[in-house]
Amino acid sequence: MQSNIQNSWYGISNRFIELVIKNEEGELSPKEYQEKGEILAQELKNKGTSTQGYIISQEAEIKAIKEEIKRLKEYADKKEKRIERIKSNVKDALENLGIQKLETPIGTMSIAKNPPSVEIYDESLIPKEYKKEKVVIDIDKAAIKDALKNGKNVQGAKLIEDKTRLNIR
Repeated sequence: MQSNIQNSWYGISNRFIELVIKNEEGELSPKEYQEKGEILAQELKNKGTSTQGYIISQEAEIKAIKEEIKRLKEYADKKEKRIERIKSNVKDALENLGIQKLETPIGTMSIAKNPPSVEIYDESLIPKEYKKEKVVIDIDKAAIKDALKNGKNVQGAKLIEDKTRLNIR
């Protein structure tokens, strides 16, 4: 049984390199080179299959988790809205009956005055001294990419063209 490192992507690629070097140095017959190469190719294919299966499985699980989070958030939001409706109904009922405080075996419900708040009914009438300016600067990477592709020099940015990614289909 080979060690885990030998069965890793790193281990398999290193064994391919070692095989090529041994072949170039004449340590292997053509038949040995082909047989060992086929074995390593099969190991690589098996590793690829198991890795791809793992990635697909994990991506599906992540998708399911995100969907469940969305479902639970919607469920919690519905419950919060229901509680707000119930509180509003209780408040209205207590106010209609002229009751400020209701004692129950598990606690007390009471009508309380809210702290002062501000309602803005027309922003254009608010004096400048009560307005804050917010500055948001976004960098347009797409425009920079187009400029760099067209040979324009953009200080502070460079075009990266040697990155790779793994596609799994």
